[in-house]
Amino acid sequence: MSIVAKLRGARKRMKAKTGACEGVKPYGYFEGEQGTFERMNALRASGATYAAIADTLNSEGIEPRRAGTKFHAGYVHGLLTRLSGAPASL
Repeated sequence: MSIVAKLRGARKRMKAKTGACEGVKPYGYFEGEQGTFERMNALRASGATYAAIADTLNSEGIEPRRAGTKFHAGYVHGLLTRLSGAPASL
C-alpha cells in the first residue's frame, strides 16, 4: 500500500470521527494575527525592510504564532508574500 493511500485513509477516518481534518490554519486565522499582519503591511508600505519590520514587531512585544520565538526577516517576507498574494520585492 502506498503512503498516499495510507494518508488518504487516515484523513477520511479523522474527518468521519471529528468532522474536520483541515491541517494548519493560515496566518491571520487566529485572534490577533490579522492586526499583526496589518501592522506588517503598514510598515512595509512606509518603506521598512523585512528586517526592520521584524525588529519593530519584536521590540513591540508582538510574538509569532510559536511561543518563545521571534520574528525574523525571512518569516516576515514569507508572510507578506503569501498573504498578499503578490510577490514582494526585496
